[in-house]
Parts: sequence; C-alpha cells; structure tokens
Amino acid sequence: MSEDLFGFIGLGNMGAPMARNASDRGCKLIVHDIAGTADRASDGCIIAQSNDEIARRAKVIGLSLPTIETNRQVVLEIAKAGLQEQ
Repeated sequence: MSEDLFGFIGLGNMGAPMARNASDRGCKLIVHDIAGTADRASDGCIIAQSNDEIARRAKVIGLSLPTIETNRQVVLEIAKAGLQEQ
C-alpha cells in the first residue's frame, strides 16, 4: 500500500470531474470504472484493472457510484480484498 496513493472508483458524470480535480491539485490517483476506465481517467492517473487492485494499493478510497446498492456491493468487495491481504 502506498502512503500517498488515493483510490477512486466510479468515473461517471460526477466522479470523473472529482478525480480530475484531485489529480490537477497534485493527488496521485489510482482509478477504476466498470464502464471503461481508460476512456474516462485523467492524464497521470494509474489505471486499475479492478476494485480489488485499488483496495490493495490505495490508502484512501473515494466512491462515486449511481446507487446505494452499488455502493454497498463495492464496499463489500473492497472489504473482502482487504481481508485476503491479511
């Protein structure tokens, strides 16, 4: 896990500008979006292949997802990845 790597999951209408803003201000980001991360990520962002990768590499993770249920599923996925690391 990197001390200064910020994870961001969900690069849609709200998430992409939020991640871009953080990146523009010097945050080192690792990002993932189920709909196509490479097309939506800002220059300089690390492209994760999965939410699990973000869970393993980032110290802090931000979510910008469309529904409460999607948030719940992703949080459980991240928690499961964290338990596997122990």
